[in-house]
Amino acid sequence: MEVLVTLVITFAVLHFAREVLIPLALAILLSFVLAPLVNRLAKFGLGRVFSVLVATTLSLLVIVALGWVMFTQTMALAENLPRYRDNIRDKISSVQSQSGGATGRAINTLKQMGEEMMQADTPPPGAPEPGALPLSPSSPTQPSIAPVSKPVPVEIVRKPTNALDSITGTFAPLANPMVSAGIVFLFVVFILLHREDLRDRLIALIGPEQLTATMQALDEGASRVSRYLLMLLIVNGTYGLGVGIGLSIIGVPNAILFGVLAALLRFIPYVGPWLGAAIPIMLSLAEFDSWTWPLITIGLFVVLELISNNVVEPWLYGSRTGVSSTAVVASAVFWGWLWGPVGLMLATPLTVCLVVMGRYVPHLEYVSVLLGDRPSLPTEVRLYERLLATDYDEAFQITQEHLKDKPLIDLYESALMPALAMAEHDRHAGRLEEGRIEFIYQSLRDLIEELGDRHKSVVRAKAEAATQSSQSAAADGPLGGGTVHPPLVQPAPPLESSRARTVLCIPARDEADEISALMLAQLLEFQGISARALAVTTSTSEMLDQMDKLPPGSVCVCAMPPTATSHARFVCKRILSRFSDMKLIVGIWNTPDVDRARERIRTCGTDRVVATFTNAIELLRS
Repeated sequence: MEVLVTLVITFAVLHFAREVLIPLALAILLSFVLAPLVNRLAKFGLGRVFSVLVATTLSLLVIVALGWVMFTQTMALAENLPRYRDNIRDKISSVQSQSGGATGRAINTLKQMGEEMMQADTPPPGAPEPGALPLSPSSPTQPSIAPVSKPVPVEIVRKPTNALDSITGTFAPLANPMVSAGIVFLFVVFILLHREDLRDRLIALIGPEQLTATMQALDEGASRVSRYLLMLLIVNGTYGLGVGIGLSIIGVPNAILFGVLAALLRFIPYVGPWLGAAIPIMLSLAEFDSWTWPLITIGLFVVLELISNNVVEPWLYGSRTGVSSTAVVASAVFWGWLWGPVGLMLATPLTVCLVVMGRYVPHLEYVSVLLGDRPSLPTEVRLYERLLATDYDEAFQITQEHLKDKPLIDLYESALMPALAMAEHDRHAGRLEEGRIEFIYQSLRDLIEELGDRHKSVVRAKAEAATQSSQSAAADGPLGGGTVHPPLVQPAPPLESSRARTVLCIPARDEADEISALMLAQLLEFQGISARALAVTTSTSEMLDQMDKLPPGSVCVCAMPPTATSHARFVCKRILSRFSDMKLIVGIWNTPDVDRARERIRTCGTDRVVATFTNAIELLRS
């Protein structure tokens, strides 16, 4: 309830105080754009005050120049609008005449129905008008008409205007925008001059105990928003320049106006480019007699959008804004409803600021979760949630996303093993029915097998490519007179020679222990170490018999919490009672206190206890 009241009060303040908050928000964002220029000018020895004045003056001149160009171009367009009437009428007539078929017949039918309805509403000749007086009995052909008084002429006399009234009427509509612009630039100057003081005051307001988090939020927010706005300005400016040049070549009038409009409207996410393209396309239809040049105009916008979205933006942005695509649309709707057209242009920068604050301010963490582009849940939780939902395909897709920038062992340690541990805890707590836990176990086995096959295919492809590269280099070397160098990647040795020993991965008791043993055995295989995982159904006597027939170089007992230590101790006792010189390693996976587990296992005769696959592989390799 308290959060709801806070949100209502915040929305009310943003709405009713928009006359002050909009110029302040514009000033803050403009200061983010001008801050790099001010810093660069200050490094040249111009001083803080002079650098701020130069930067704000240049920006003001650019804005005034663009405003004047747009004003003159708009006036010229307004004067030329009447002459486009005939072209538009001809275009409509040609569409109607070429439509033919069912469409043409439908249009003609609608026209005829409209004409018949108009004729039905029109009274026949000689019929009395609605509301007319009835005919008198004495003269059936002539109505008795009451005398009507003559209308009084009305003459509108305009008050004579002087020069002052004319100037006032001309510039009155521009008064509010000019005042707002003046307030914005006044705020910009003060923000740029007193940035450090404003930062210190904000830190004092939040509290010195939050100094580290506040500084991180301010630094990240300033750099992210500044870079985003600067890159957005460059992208939209180049897009508008391309629109202006292209429309000038095509021959669309007022090309400069439409170029500036296209650049400004692109600040509105998703909808802005369509609005910027609609007006010049409509004007091309009115300007040219044929359909060729309007189609070329449409093609111009399509090509520019493709280049901007697929080449320029990925090259300049480098990193994302940190806001999800859904949040961009939602923020545009919200700020547009709250502050109008200005809110549409400020929507994404303001949302970026809120997301950055949510990452460092605990009370605003929900903002970062709702609006940020980071996954709302960790990978292991997402994976377990998909397994609980019996959605294997989505679970596999999550593993593929993780493998884009991380190795397979990291996926096993940071995603699959934690998901398996969560399943074990829920099973022991009685929160999972038998069918669901069986699906989770089987899905994890399938994931391990499929991920292993994919990893093998990738390694094999790289080895073949390296072999072909070395063979081609050896073949071309003597012919070219160069030196034949050995291949950068040597072919893998035969399987038998690379496996001097065998590692036996033994599950302590449960199916979860068996799944962890499968993962470890697979990772050891990829390291060139022969490994084999026993099934959980293997009895202790059968396990010992296999160890006797094929003495492994090492044995790793795999156990999953919450009953990992007790089960592992039992298996270790049985193994060491028969093979006292066995190199035994115990994996208590995902345990929060490996030292405590080591103390309990040590009583059995071994203290080689690990909690991760990485540590286990290091011990087994040594």
